[in-house]
Amino acid sequence: MSVPRKMHLVAYLKTGPTASYASAWRHPSAPLHDIWDAERYEHLARLLEHARFDAGFFADGLGLPDLYKGSFADYVGRGGQLSLIDPMTVLPLMARVTRHLGLGNTISTTFNQPYQIARSLGSLDLLSRGRAIAAWMACRPRTTATTGPTTCWRPAMPCGTAGRPTRW
Repeated sequence: MSVPRKMHLVAYLKTGPTASYASAWRHPSAPLHDIWDAERYEHLARLLEHARFDAGFFADGLGLPDLYKGSFADYVGRGGQLSLIDPMTVLPLMARVTRHLGLGNTISTTFNQPYQIARSLGSLDLLSRGRAIAAWMACRPRTTATTGPTTCWRPAMPCGTAGRPTRW
């Protein structure tokens, strides 16, 4: 007897003006006036839970990728995917107004110490009654082959072979 298949839905989110489609912020009905308001993220959580999503996952970024001719201008000018607020600050807001929605986000292991990550995720897991830790993703910032991680408007880290920072 075969086991029935079940689809799981996870929303890809950003704490910025766009998520999947970079120019979505330009649409007349795209709300940007409330991007700094806690109610925006509470409303989003309620919508996701009402739509029976399993989780909301915030893809975070600590800087801008160096994508075009060595400049951020094109990326910023066209409204690339930006994270304006730390997702760890909005996830407890979302947990407060939902009962079943899983909560997760990207956490850079390059710029956060293991204890800091464990404490933040453990606290969120307790506040959300067990809906947090299963969805976190550890990653390092985006890189280019020549400059290495470009984050926080600081110069790139020195790179060794294959674009990896020399400390690896």
